[in-house]
Amino acid sequence: MEVVEAVLEKLVEAGVGKGLSEVEAYSVESSILSLTVSSNKVKEASRSRIVTTGLRGAIGRRVGGLALTALNVDPVEVAGELARIAGAAPEDPYWPGFPTPLHGTSRALCLDKRIAELSEEEAVEILLNAMEAMRSAAISMHVDEAVVVEGSLNMGSQRYRVVNSHGVDADAECTFISLWLTLSVKTSRGSSDKSVFTVRRGLDEQYLMERSREAGELAPLFAGARPVESGVYDVILTPESAGLILSTLLTPAFSALNILESRSPLKGKVGEEVVSPVLTITDDPTLPLETGSRGFDDEGVGTRMKVILDKGVFKQPLHSYYTASRMGDEPTGNGFRRVPGSPTQPGATNMVVQPVRGSLEDFTREAGRALVVYEMIGYWMSNPVNGVVKATVSHGLLVEKGEVVKPVKGVVITGNIYEWLGRGLIGVGSDLRINNGVGSPSIWVSRVNVAGE
Repeated sequence: MEVVEAVLEKLVEAGVGKGLSEVEAYSVESSILSLTVSSNKVKEASRSRIVTTGLRGAIGRRVGGLALTALNVDPVEVAGELARIAGAAPEDPYWPGFPTPLHGTSRALCLDKRIAELSEEEAVEILLNAMEAMRSAAISMHVDEAVVVEGSLNMGSQRYRVVNSHGVDADAECTFISLWLTLSVKTSRGSSDKSVFTVRRGLDEQYLMERSREAGELAPLFAGARPVESGVYDVILTPESAGLILSTLLTPAFSALNILESRSPLKGKVGEEVVSPVLTITDDPTLPLETGSRGFDDEGVGTRMKVILDKGVFKQPLHSYYTASRMGDEPTGNGFRRVPGSPTQPGATNMVVQPVRGSLEDFTREAGRALVVYEMIGYWMSNPVNGVVKATVSHGLLVEKGEVVKPVKGVVITGNIYEWLGRGLIGVGSDLRINNGVGSPSIWVSRVNVAGE
């Protein structure tokens, strides 16, 4: 990391020397241990080190950026190229400059020393235990065959650093662990599968085993799945399914940049009730060892917990330093980059739907007739600009009064997220589950259009 730090400082210094009025350098250094799975076997492990570096600079209100593919560069030459890019850029009348140290950093637990110190042999053992938990759970359901057909375990550390010519110098080391396994089973009713996917910053072996066992128990339930008849159904989303839909549609809508550029249906609605009063959503980077937990964003601005929706009322958008300046608000520490050298855009840290009452089992039992959605594909085709939901159910169950009628797949659910979470919202559970920076309980919605047979 010392090499990366020295390069960033030299790049900023060289940029100022080349006539840039301000300069910002950003880097992420990742050390990764990867294990892959195929047909019940763990393949050889691989280790990698990846450094991504970006540089941005301004000449007055003209701003440009570039990404570096290597660290063994001539800082003066790179700074000259950055000055050329910035000088050729159009003026941005709203440009506020890069942040100053006044915005500080906050405390967030994102480093788990157990991951940083874990040996390759210990990682293999964790993966084998998860695979066995998944297979054993399926076998206990009397399947004819259970095979973990594919998967991976990735873990390691990431070092983030942001430096700019105004004196910002933010540095943090975080860890991560991701588990993905897909189990295929054969039963008398046919074949089916079920996956587990989880990403966090902390190692919790019990949690990994529980999630793996749960997937193994569920896998046989989807054997022989077929589409249901088209119609209007109550839909119960598991915490995972709810999290995917909400993050796809609401996170972009909460972005102050999208609000400014009229790409959000929440434009002009701060202080208004936009969904049911049952719903409260926070953005919380202080949650210990969750994927979005960090003390500062990609601009070096300190992160903090904030309430986005309070009992259905839209309280505030997510801001980068740039959008906060344009809207006359305080930065919220939500400026993140898609690629090195690019401008930051507002994004969530850990977006969490606050739990209320009930669980997936409670909702299933209370519903007269409902489609329970466990996994989906195509949800990413939903449109956050107008709130239109569209997703294909790959793993679902049709239930009546708590009893499973039949497994379901290949149906498309559609609607509008604000109607689902407004008049259509029946229940928000207490069974909160946080995964990959998104947390949600089970959510029960009425009158959802289902296109099937």
